[in-house]
Formats: sequence, C-alpha cells, structure tokens
Amino acid sequence: MLNKKMIAGVTLLIACAVPAHADNREDMGKDSQGNAYYLETDNMTRKGYMVHAWQQVNRAQPDDKGAMHVRSQLEFDCKYKKSRTMWVTLQTEPDGKGSTISSAANSDPEWVPAEDGTLLGKMLEFSCLHVFRTKATLM
Repeated sequence: MLNKKMIAGVTLLIACAVPAHADNREDMGKDSQGNAYYLETDNMTRKGYMVHAWQQVNRAQPDDKGAMHVRSQLEFDCKYKKSRTMWVTLQTEPDGKGSTISSAANSDPEWVPAEDGTLLGKMLEFSCLHVFRTKATLM
C-alpha cells in the first residue's frame, strides 16, 4: 500500500516535469480584482466524468506571500458541476517567471460548486467540452 508521502513525492516529480508556462492556454477572463485567468489546453486529461486541467492566474497585485502568478491543478467533475484544487504553485513574476515561492499538493481538497455564469463555471464548461469534444457526451 502506498503511503501519503510516496504519493506526494511522485506527484511533486510529475508537477516539476510540467513547464510553468504552457505554450497553449485559453484566456478565461478577469475577476473583479483584475486577476487574469487562463487554462492550459495542452495537458488536460480525463477519467470518466473527471477532468484535470492546469489553471494559471496572473495577479493584478501581489498576494501576502508576494506571488504575482499562481498555477493550480484543478479537478472538474463534469457530471455534477463542481471543482477542487489539487496542487498550487506560487511564483514571484507573471506568466510563471521569477522564482518559486512554494509548490505543494492540497492536503484536503474540498469540492466547490462551479455555477453557470461564474468564472469557475466558465472554466469547468470549457475544460469539459475541450476534453469531451461535444456537449452531447456530458449528458
């Protein structure tokens, strides 16, 4: 049986192997604070109704840790329209440039609803349709 440290170690190796800035990313828009959201389209994966996608956020202002860029692995449940954050990397400069402040798996990812008309809802819809290719397969 694999223990949590071994799983976290393997996940860290995989995350480090993926470049901080993807060549192909889709602009998802900005939130009310002016933070710009993107989804990487090159490495989206699916298993059943679950889709994994990497999100990038270029912050308008640095957060309390000094991060201007956040890269997160999101898991979308396309059937029940919810999402959770599995991994987060913070960097000092926009577009994944600069030094890494921290990078870690979320120890207890919680599901949150991805409601229609919200930025998260838009990201879920884009990711699910991008991977499934047609809306008919979601029903």
